[in-house]
Amino acid sequence: MSTPSSATPSFDLSTPVEAKTATNPLGLSRIDHFQLTGSIDRLEPLYRRLGFERLAVGRHAWGFVVHLRQQRMDILIFEADATHPAGRYFQAHGEGVCALNFAVEDLDMALARARSQGARVMLEPQTHALGEGTLRFAAIQGVGDVWNYLVERKGDPTSFWPGLVAEPAPALCDPGLVRVDHLTNNVGPGEMEALVDFYERVYGFVVTREFHIRGALGTGLDSKVVQSSNNQVIIPINQPTDEKSQVQEYVTRHRGQGVQHIAMSTNDIFHTLRTLRDQGFQFLRVPDTYYDLLPGRVARSGYTVREDFSTVKEMGVQIDGDETGYLLQIFSEDQIGPLFFEIIQRRGNMGFGEGNFQALYDSIELDQKKRGVL
Repeated sequence: MSTPSSATPSFDLSTPVEAKTATNPLGLSRIDHFQLTGSIDRLEPLYRRLGFERLAVGRHAWGFVVHLRQQRMDILIFEADATHPAGRYFQAHGEGVCALNFAVEDLDMALARARSQGARVMLEPQTHALGEGTLRFAAIQGVGDVWNYLVERKGDPTSFWPGLVAEPAPALCDPGLVRVDHLTNNVGPGEMEALVDFYERVYGFVVTREFHIRGALGTGLDSKVVQSSNNQVIIPINQPTDEKSQVQEYVTRHRGQGVQHIAMSTNDIFHTLRTLRDQGFQFLRVPDTYYDLLPGRVARSGYTVREDFSTVKEMGVQIDGDETGYLLQIFSEDQIGPLFFEIIQRRGNMGFGEGNFQALYDSIELDQKKRGVL
């Protein structure tokens, strides 16, 4: 175990980064869905406690798949053997996001353009007639071993994915989660720029923010945020600066690059947290000194907060903002292997809680210390 540094923690931020205008060469419109791999007996109840309802189930020779939905979020959970891509991902990495998938208008055009920019094609186009509509998809290599399915839906397909049969089961609560706000990718030392280049070259995304964080216990990370031209897909990319960094811990536990956390938006973060805590979810706490300093920091930043500061502290929520508005956010403990959830409510601000990053990073360092990592 390395000796914690006594140096003052630092947070260097340049936001927004002066960037090229984003383009959309693949005709991408939004996140279509993401796929998880692992034990359905464990992951399905987890997501139903998170407010997702089960819509359908598929039983196949290679295993099982379930489809869950909440508002504008769709998830497929696969429990599969090694003949299926999700099963191979599980064998290599354990539970986690095995596919991050995008809706496109024209699959053939999108795949041809991705291929022309050097994307590695993992699955050639598949076509499925489903009732009154057609589902077509292909896949390219994304971050690490994660696949990116390019998904084209025409008409009114009666099934979300091939092989599903309606078998509904209700959500176990209604936390009011609305959509995926962003998904963070973690990579190893020196690997960030290559992944940034992939998203820029293949998808036309641009870098909009850049962070450099050094924790109180001597660990750190560097991060760049890429996003699509319509702002529907936002992906922060983190790399570690040292072997004890929480980013390196993720890469080590996950055995490679992958999706570190899923941020979901809400219109009432206090209701969401009360509901999820009733379902047994635990969230990271920042030091009490954060809340002692918060009113002054808000006043100096020039925005007005509607919420009562005592309630903010009681709920463990963090606040950050600027002249455009503010946001409220909180992070769960690890939920699926090293993957965790972020809950975020935006009141005009489209940042990532830059002013909170140091407090959050320090709180995760303390959690690492409690678990014996540091």
